[in-house]
Amino acid sequence: MLRKLLTCCLLVIFFSTSIVGNLAWAQSLPEEVVITAKRLNVRDDVGGSKLGAVLRGQQFQLKGTKENWGKIEFEPGRLGWISLQYTKRIVSQRSFPPRRAIRPVSLKMPDGNQVKLYQGSYALVIGASNYQNSAWVDLNSVGEDVSAVRQALEGQGFQVQTVMDPTEDDLIDEINDFIDAHGYEQDNRLLFYYAGHGYTQERNGRKFGYLVPVDAPNPYDNERAFFRKSLKMEQILSWAKQIESKHALFVFDSCFSGSVLQSRAVAVPEDISYSTAKPVRQFLSAGSANQTVPADSIFRPLFIRGIEGKADLDQDGYVTGVELGMFLQKQVPRYQTGQTPQYGKILDPYLDEGNFVFEVKRQPPKPKRQAAPPAVASVELGDLQEQADAVEKARLEQQKLEQARLEEQRLEQARQKQQKLEQARLEQQQIQQQWKNWQQKMQQDYDKVVAFEKQSIENKLKIESWERFLSSWRVDNPYSEQDKELRSKAQTRIAYWEKEIQEQKRERQAVKQQKKTAAVALGGEDALKKLKETKSCPSCDLQGANLRSANLRSANLSGANLSGANSSGVLFTKSNLDRANLYNANLRWAYLYNANLRSANLKGADLKGANLYYANLEGANLKGATLYKANLKGANLYNAKFCRTTMFDGSINNDDC
Repeated sequence: MLRKLLTCCLLVIFFSTSIVGNLAWAQSLPEEVVITAKRLNVRDDVGGSKLGAVLRGQQFQLKGTKENWGKIEFEPGRLGWISLQYTKRIVSQRSFPPRRAIRPVSLKMPDGNQVKLYQGSYALVIGASNYQNSAWVDLNSVGEDVSAVRQALEGQGFQVQTVMDPTEDDLIDEINDFIDAHGYEQDNRLLFYYAGHGYTQERNGRKFGYLVPVDAPNPYDNERAFFRKSLKMEQILSWAKQIESKHALFVFDSCFSGSVLQSRAVAVPEDISYSTAKPVRQFLSAGSANQTVPADSIFRPLFIRGIEGKADLDQDGYVTGVELGMFLQKQVPRYQTGQTPQYGKILDPYLDEGNFVFEVKRQPPKPKRQAAPPAVASVELGDLQEQADAVEKARLEQQKLEQARLEEQRLEQARQKQQKLEQARLEQQQIQQQWKNWQQKMQQDYDKVVAFEKQSIENKLKIESWERFLSSWRVDNPYSEQDKELRSKAQTRIAYWEKEIQEQKRERQAVKQQKKTAAVALGGEDALKKLKETKSCPSCDLQGANLRSANLRSANLSGANLSGANSSGVLFTKSNLDRANLYNANLRWAYLYNANLRSANLKGADLKGANLYYANLEGANLKGATLYKANLKGANLYNAKFCRTTMFDGSINNDDC
């Protein structure tokens, strides 16, 4: 059962960050080596001076040997000697081409602009075939897959480095060294390819994926040892975020699971745009965790066809990561292997906007070979030409007559059209003048009502005058906005006088209530004495009382009549003045911190410099009041009434006029 499960887990992963065109490769020598030391110095001769250094995993063709030293081209056009005791000879499955020139690649945008995309292309191809533990089935086709993918990537202009049968330490070192060498150039394209076993474990309802090096044990025999020796996909994601190169593509030729492969449904390929060049990490897999990958990969040849142009779904000359995923998801299931490829982007808002791009090579069409023409006798057309000339002469004469008739008809139609236009213009001018006279008359009526409301008459008559104005002039003037403005002003005046009527009604009721209360409440000196002794005199009549600089902290004056009272500088901190009548009261510099003035009548009151910090003025009447330099921080002014009210900054508030 284990062998059956593990056979379905062949993984292929790709990192990619740039596109390059065809490059001229140097002639390969028969022998190549790979660097096994973490860092190896390059010298100008055997044991000579240092010229530079190469890193573990880099591969070079030997240009010559001397004793136990080898001559390599460690940089384009630069030769040097390295110690061969820190290298390993490469068999046919493991090779690294010589360095070559890199040419920049640009994207042609739909608006015609050229946008620089990539500067260099590098690939790391790793294959795991011969496993040390018999629980893992040897993957004999991996070598062929690695070779085919390498050849395809070279055709795309990548510098390819290959490694076969790595242990867990080798696998981590190779990836780290490769990233150190190429992964910190923003305009590089990196490609990481892994062919070998993969393993999926479900834990607490989540699925975790692992790469399996050749020295990994059987997870069913020793799970802890397997986790130490395998490479978790979270590490791949960490590397993906560590890389600073622009684009990265991960491709898994395997049955594999994990949140990194959760794809979004895409109905059409994304067009090449400026967002294509933004950073991205993309992922492809040949199937999900419970699907079986065949011994001979179907995914690999289709992948190669895709990057060579078959996946260019919109025929714009580029194959994007999204197009490649859509192509494989459609083509692989046609071979009935039970595989359904998955594709998606990393779940990171800074690495999911761009789109990996391959450049498609277009072959010019071959010219079609044509046969020689047959011998043909000359055609005699003299008699036909005479007939044609006679017909043409008659046609031209008829055409002249018809043109003359049509021209006369056109001129007559033009004269009639001009007459109609002139008549319509005159009629329109007359109508416009009529509307102008209408507007002037409306303005006269408006001025008449304005003069009428200035008289000392009942407010309801003023409302009636404005309602008659609106009733008479309700039609819109199509040639002016002035009528709408006048109607709006009339409606504003109606609303104002209706508020005045309501306000007068409330004031009458308040006076009536105060008179009724005054009949039973204390007043005069008795009320003043009680207030000073007890700080409580609700509904008392203190009209015109002199309370200057008194300490009435937390006093209860609910419903009291303090109209005209001199309360300048009084300490009213936390006092209850709910529904109190403070009409025309002097409250200059009074301290009303946290006082309750809910529904109080402060009409005409002088509150200059008063401290109303966090005072409750909900529903208070502040019409005609002075709040200049008053402290209103935190005060509750909900439903407070303002009309000709002087605010703390000297401005006039007419919100409720």
